[in-house]
This record gives sequence, structure tokens and C-alpha cells, in this order.
Amino acid sequence: MPFLRSLPDGIDSEISRDGANLSFGQRQLLSLARMVVRQPPVLLLDECTSALDPVTQEAAQKTLISGFPMTTVIAIAHRVETIMNFDRIIVFDEGSIAEQGSVEEVLKVENGIFANMVKIHRA
Repeated sequence: MPFLRSLPDGIDSEISRDGANLSFGQRQLLSLARMVVRQPPVLLLDECTSALDPVTQEAAQKTLISGFPMTTVIAIAHRVETIMNFDRIIVFDEGSIAEQGSVEEVLKVENGIFANMVKIHRA
């Protein structure tokens, strides 16, 4: 990504203590790039693309799908497009599991929460 190449020390660039030297989206990208290099066994992401513009978000999502071949990626997301290519989806409602399965399975749930989110997103 051009942004990472523009940093003085690339992927090893420091983030200031308060993070003021980078935007929130830039911090997200740098953190994701560092995890691609590290290849952790489990990666927990909480709204990992929330501060990215649509083009950068698409690139980050491709990285999430292809950049972690041996990693279990758990993503908490409110943006439907962030999770559409994941193997399994678990939908929580008021702290309990309301729906779970593959994207195709969860989309088939009649009046389902996830199916309604997708319909709203596509509208």
C-alpha cells in the first residue's frame, strides 16, 4: 500500500503514545500490515475497517481474506461488507447468539437479523 511505503520506517514506523502522528485509519492499516507479517494463530479485530475510505477498505478486506492463511480471524463488525467473505458468521442480539452459520446459511434465515442488514445495505 502506498501509505505504508510513505512512512519513514515503513512497517516499523512508530505510532506516538497518543497516536497523533497518524490518523485513525492509518493506524488501522499499519496494525493490519504488522499482523500480516506476524501471522498470529488467532487475530481478533474490532471494527478494523471503520475509519477507512471505501477503496482502502476493499484492499484491507482482501488482505483479511487472503493474507492470513493459517490464522483464525475473528472480526467484530457492523459493516456488512466487512464480513461477507468470512467462513462463518455469528450474529448476536442482546448478548445471545441469534444466528450462526455460513454467509449463505445465515442469509436464508427468514426475517433474519443478518439478512435484513444485507437488504438495507444493498438498498
